[in-house]
This record gives sequence, C-alpha cells and structure tokens, in this order.
Amino acid sequence: MSTSKRPWWDWVQKHLDDHNLLAADMVKRCSFYHARVSRWREGVNASVPHSKEVAEFFGMDVREGLIAAGYLTREESGLAEGSQAAKPRRLHVADLTDEELVDELARRLASRT
Repeated sequence: MSTSKRPWWDWVQKHLDDHNLLAADMVKRCSFYHARVSRWREGVNASVPHSKEVAEFFGMDVREGLIAAGYLTREESGLAEGSQAAKPRRLHVADLTDEELVDELARRLASRT
C-alpha cells in the first residue's frame, strides 16, 4: 500500500479529475482562497470545515471529506465502503457571472483540441 505525504490533496485531485474540474473551479464555488489549495498541494491537511465544504462541493456526504482528511475513520463514520456518491453540485447558469460563463466556455473549447 502506498502512503502519500499528502493524502488529503490526493483525494481532492482524484475527484477533480473524475469530474474534469480544475482546482480553480472548486475555489470559485467554495469559501477558501487559492492559497489554501496551494498549501494542500504541499501536504497541509484541510481543516474540518474545509474538508466538509469540499465534500459538499463534490456532492458527497460530509463524512467522506472528514475521512479523507483523517478526522474520521470509515468505521467511525458509519458509511459503507464505496458508498460515496461523487457528483459535483450543479449550479444554474443564471447563478454565474458573464465572466464565469466565458471562462467556462473557453476552458471547454480548449479541452477539445
């Protein structure tokens, strides 16, 4: 079994990749700044509130975030193995600014090449 020095970030990155999202997409929808994400990449663990918020961003039970951040074991959580429903929360396009819409369109078009 591989032991990463940054298990929290590895978990976040896996779910970002699974949903074809960037860390910037997460930062836009959450209450923390990009500097926090940079610290996570370096191996700093998320706080309890941030681990919950990131789990909610991915549409998951907040206990999944607490498990990923090491605050709770799967056994303590009462969640069955593989129970996570990792689906990012969806926003209505009316909730986005014009700039966010343009950025998203540019990102999608760039990924086609």
